[in-house]
Amino acid sequence: MKIYEIRIMAGRQAGPDIYSGSHLNDHAAVRRAMMLVKPRQWVEVWCGARCIYAGSPAPKPSGMIAQPQSQLSAN
Repeated sequence: MKIYEIRIMAGRQAGPDIYSGSHLNDHAAVRRAMMLVKPRQWVEVWCGARCIYAGSPAPKPSGMIAQPQSQLSAN
């Protein structure tokens, strides 16, 4: 297992919130970061001196919007 650092930029002057933990691989560390971050916050995932992910997750849709049956059959 590798040690990863997750940095969440909350938009404050105090700096980022930093979480450190062990994960099996890069993908698992990024998934954990996505569970910690709120929509539109900037997050970085670091493994040593290497940044493996930097970005801001898109907001999740509040629900599926069903199309009327007439529009479905026209497509």
